[in-house]
Amino acid sequence: MNAVAVVSIYVVTNRASYLKCDASVSVYVAVVWTPDHPTGPGLLEGLCQTMLLVTNSMRIADPMDALVSLQREVRRGMPTNPTELSPSIRVVLDQPNGIFRYTYARIEHGRVKSIAIFVHHEPINGVPCFNLGYAVPEAYRKMGMAAMIIEQGIQELRCGLGRHGAKSFYVEAVVGTENLASQRVASKIISDAPIAGTDSESGEPVLQYTRLVEC
Repeated sequence: MNAVAVVSIYVVTNRASYLKCDASVSVYVAVVWTPDHPTGPGLLEGLCQTMLLVTNSMRIADPMDALVSLQREVRRGMPTNPTELSPSIRVVLDQPNGIFRYTYARIEHGRVKSIAIFVHHEPINGVPCFNLGYAVPEAYRKMGMAAMIIEQGIQELRCGLGRHGAKSFYVEAVVGTENLASQRVASKIISDAPIAGTDSESGEPVLQYTRLVEC
């Protein structure tokens, strides 16, 4: 594939994947290839269809791509794990390029209704930080599902990290200035005082929302 960069949001198989990601990108995933897996060709084809091939410049990553990919894998029978605090929420933990990523999802009757993705990022003032991405299919929007899955994900992280000795952590959401719906959610759940800036990859104007969570 002749492209300067190949970026996907979520890649998963039921075997070990060969993943490559750029540590400067907030939401990770890239190329997967499982030639020895019986579903390898179909998976690769589906991955290519959902990848963002960027030939000239990057754009702000869209977590909706992650939801679409997760939905596809759930339909193929990919297992997910129960959470501690919310019986209706499932979690997938992986480590692309050694970086922890938690994907929390509301899955009902095999349908992914919302996701919140927390990617371990550079600390803020020595405190661990997770970059946040979230998405809800159009059919389930305006029902409060985005805010609910984010808060449930934060509380699951708080519980798990606190049990392992963490005292606090930051959650950071970077939202494009034109994405008004995501801004409303971030203002409600993360912070009502975002900082304006420019996305380092796409060059687009963004708002940075940060929340300190005590464990």
